[in-house]
Amino acid sequence: MNPNPELTTKEQKPIKKKVGFALYPENRYDPAKHGERLPRHSISACYKKLLGFTVQEFKEWEKNYPATQRTMAEEIAYKRVYDARNHKTQQLANTVEITDRTEGKAKQYVEQEIKTNALAE
Repeated sequence: MNPNPELTTKEQKPIKKKVGFALYPENRYDPAKHGERLPRHSISACYKKLLGFTVQEFKEWEKNYPATQRTMAEEIAYKRVYDARNHKTQQLANTVEITDRTEGKAKQYVEQEIKTNALAE
């Protein structure tokens, strides 16, 4: 149906409808709904974040994010960084084990040298 019969199809102005996220904000992409891991849920990301802080920033982070607001990944990273800062190195093996199990073990390369027997030739 042509609303203005005097204009041809090319000359007509398109009717603008409200569409997209303005009308349907619930359709916005949310990583948590799609099963993706947020940085707060990754132990290694939390390590990188906390290790990048100055001592003062670390103390402020501790005050701004009490234990009731931290994710488990943040709590694990916080405890390990705190222990390392206070020279409690006995927890390092435990930390490596937890990180390997939750995020996968890092690639390890193996060198192999094969010697052939001269009699077999």
